[in-house]
Amino acid sequence: ESLDFLDINYRLEQKFGIKMARQFILEHVEEMFGEGSAIDDTGKLTDKAIELLKIRLGEKAEGLKPGIYIDEVTSLITVTSLAHGVMEILQSLPDKCQSCSSDKWKIAEELQIICSSCNEPAEYSNGDDLIRQYLEKVQEEKKIFP
Repeated sequence: ESLDFLDINYRLEQKFGIKMARQFILEHVEEMFGEGSAIDDTGKLTDKAIELLKIRLGEKAEGLKPGIYIDEVTSLITVTSLAHGVMEILQSLPDKCQSCSSDKWKIAEELQIICSSCNEPAEYSNGDDLIRQYLEKVQEEKKIFP
């Protein structure tokens, strides 16, 4: 991970009161479905990894082919993909405040969402949990990995 990428993630987390994913989607695949599921012993992507990335990234992944190195995929991380990650996390806003059960939210001066009743910050799902949930859903629907 580049320092620029880490700095951007940190700033997004501070600004919105969220926790971005710490791992790339293919690292989660390796943890959930076993080593070699997405990245082979030489650091190249498997055909199943490419299939998953095409589902996740759509036309941005069109040129990807099995056998490319994992480092080549990180170039697909753009401002748009970071914004998409932030939006996924913000969409996990709970129905009710975990502290007082109020269902009323407001935006504080810092752009963080807080409870209108008790002013506690919203507790979102983190980026890594959302990626795992996404992978479980895709696996259930598409059966990509054995």
